[in-house]
Amino acid sequence: MQAFMKNRNPKPSRLAPNARHTQRRGAAAVEMALITPLLGMMIIGMLEMSCVGTAKASLGAAARKGTQVAVLPLSDNATVISNVNAVLTDRKINSTNATITILVNNLAVDVSTAKTNDKITVKVSIPYSKIAWTTSTSFMTPSTIVSESVAMMRQ
Repeated sequence: MQAFMKNRNPKPSRLAPNARHTQRRGAAAVEMALITPLLGMMIIGMLEMSCVGTAKASLGAAARKGTQVAVLPLSDNATVISNVNAVLTDRKINSTNATITILVNNLAVDVSTAKTNDKITVKVSIPYSKIAWTTSTSFMTPSTIVSESVAMMRQ
């Protein structure tokens, strides 16, 4: 029993608890330094994906409106383009940056030439760099094209 009492320190050390706290604070700082860049990249990635999702929804709405107008009798490409541009402007997208492609039976001709049951496709696309919310393009390259297309049959 005396051997046990000799090795045992009856007085607690004043430095031991503080040393443990200092070491733990240092470990927390290192953990935070390792995690912060990953969290930052995740947040930027979420922003970029949200931007693409919002843009695709807006382009889809514009293409759908253009196609709805295109399938009506007596419509022409100018009417379709003006309707698409109106939707893009309403959605706060600069319509001068958008590319609008109108196809009748997969041929680039005026929709006024379409006959009943012809397939009319309106495709609206825009470069990602023109709609990006951030200047950082970590996940999406500036040359990426965001597009949506809608096809309907002529009435």
